[in-house]
Amino acid sequence: MNTEPTYGLYRDHHQNYKGYQIPKAQLIIADIPYNIGKDAYASNPAWYKDGEHSNGESELAGKEFFDTDKDFRPAEFMHFCSTMLRREPKDAKQAPCMIVFCAFEQQFQLIELGKRYTSSTSEHSAQWLRGSSTPASSGSHL
Repeated sequence: MNTEPTYGLYRDHHQNYKGYQIPKAQLIIADIPYNIGKDAYASNPAWYKDGEHSNGESELAGKEFFDTDKDFRPAEFMHFCSTMLRREPKDAKQAPCMIVFCAFEQQFQLIELGKRYTSSTSEHSAQWLRGSSTPASSGSHL
């Protein structure tokens, strides 16, 4: 049996996962969309030509990062994760885990969805980390 860990980074919509033939995972780390839509680049220098406000807006101004930025569905995402995470094992150090970065306002909904989509024998824990107060990174993370 291969004991080497495997890993992968996929920058695609979670609904496209079947095309990648991804095996079940012990750990899923996600930075979910904040549903900011066409303002996605607002705090990013890419919003402006050459990164400078004085140069005016770039072609990215008023655009979304991904098509899900305006209509991300947390319940669909949690269902996807529940199918992709390994089942709760009997062996030590093999339990599945999710780390989800989210907007402060999303954290409570994600906790409830996590309870709905995980095994009834699983323990649920959440640790709140205080984010900075800058517009681009305000809020806490789950």
